[in-house]
Amino acid sequence: MKNRDRERDIAKANATKTTEKRNPFRGRPQAIIGFVSGVILGPVIQQKFFTWLPGSRTQSSLRAEIVTKPDEPNCHFYLLRFINFDSIDYMHTKIQFPDPITSFKVGVSSETVLNDDQRQGGLQWGKGWDDQHKCVVEGDTLGANPNIQFSANDHMLEIQTSKLPDPTHVFGLIATTSDLEPTRSKLWTEGEYEYSKFGLTIRKKLFIERRIMIGAE
Repeated sequence: MKNRDRERDIAKANATKTTEKRNPFRGRPQAIIGFVSGVILGPVIQQKFFTWLPGSRTQSSLRAEIVTKPDEPNCHFYLLRFINFDSIDYMHTKIQFPDPITSFKVGVSSETVLNDDQRQGGLQWGKGWDDQHKCVVEGDTLGANPNIQFSANDHMLEIQTSKLPDPTHVFGLIATTSDLEPTRSKLWTEGEYEYSKFGLTIRKKLFIERRIMIGAE
């Protein structure tokens, strides 16, 4: 009987040791917290670290030009320009204009290859009024790109792209007519873009530089 009790005690002790080996965190709450924190915070820290490193370079600007003509409403013409000097996976931007959009066009500029290392892009467009005395974009040379989607509604223009090789010159030509609505909103922009680095997707804010010019017909 004593031998059986001894064997049973030994079996229980071995089972306890096996359980402890299988569960290294048993009785160690600090180790559990550290493990869980590492699993959760690890990707976040990596994302922040790679965001600080030099990544895909982009440049964007919004140039506003006020055009006036006797007996015609004032026109505000905007030239939006976005360039990615390195390939990106995604770009999205929204722009709210002070006046309603009456004409717009979004696309890529024409390009001429001078040699293997040098290319020249060209953009032509006109500014005018239609028969209804609304400001319109005329005679542009922009081309369509299947990776660029866009829409406009009242004061808002939205542009979204999928993967763009480098370099891609995306332009937006926008005309607004100042006397269509008595209540003016403000010029507001927001945007972001994404690229891949070391197997991670990095997201950054898109800064749009603003410039204002005044012209006349």
